[in-house]
Amino acid sequence: MDRTRMESKDKQQAEERRASFVQRILCAGLPVLLSNPDGSLSEGHPCGYRDPTPPRTPRDGFLTAADISARLFGDVLGSGDPTVVAEEITVLYERHRTAFAILLVVQAVLQGLFSAYHITHGSLAIHDLTAMYRSSSHHLMSIIFWSLVGAEIVYTVVYLGIGCWSLYTHKAKHYAYFSTWCLTGIVGHVLLAYANQFNLLIFFLRLISYIYGKFLRDIVVGMMLLPAAATHHPSSYIDDPYDHHTPESLTPTSLGSLGV
Repeated sequence: MDRTRMESKDKQQAEERRASFVQRILCAGLPVLLSNPDGSLSEGHPCGYRDPTPPRTPRDGFLTAADISARLFGDVLGSGDPTVVAEEITVLYERHRTAFAILLVVQAVLQGLFSAYHITHGSLAIHDLTAMYRSSSHHLMSIIFWSLVGAEIVYTVVYLGIGCWSLYTHKAKHYAYFSTWCLTGIVGHVLLAYANQFNLLIFFLRLISYIYGKFLRDIVVGMMLLPAAATHHPSSYIDDPYDHHTPESLTPTSLGSLGV
């Protein structure tokens, strides 16, 4: 008897809690899902309830330059003043630009030293090639060796020229040209191993330069995607030196002409 009375009391309390919960939901103006005995669900709406307006399709629509910039740099720099964001990115670009210039100078010095060594010790290198390939044609090995030395020197001059020109113009497409030329040199330098001229230090420095060139290109593209209010700020590096060296302003409308 007592057990039946306790079960009835527990059931009554559970129903009261359920009714109180439903009442709170109805007071909040939210729809209610009810489970029917057959397992189906029914949705109940309070008086005066209206479904929210669905979002437009597509939700993003056409993204503006400011929207793209916010997605690129919002997590890093926050949603602050566009001018402050432009200055932060400019400082970041200047630091890596200086490091990139130092990297080019180091490569120029090392490449000059190695080229001088190959020229002064050319006869010994030709003798080693002749012995390595067991060739009886000393003249043929001499032609191959000096052709490779000349090609390496020409490549280095063009390589350093494109790198310096990229630092001078600050254009994304020039950094892209440098990365492509650098990748060509990386593959070509691996082939020099067959001529006993492979240099691990030069290969490693070119690989770093390739990565740096791609990184600087991405920074310049990000600077171009900043809002126009930031690019025309008088203290911004984007507006003065970029337009001083190039006829194009770093604005989103110039992306196509810059080759990005």
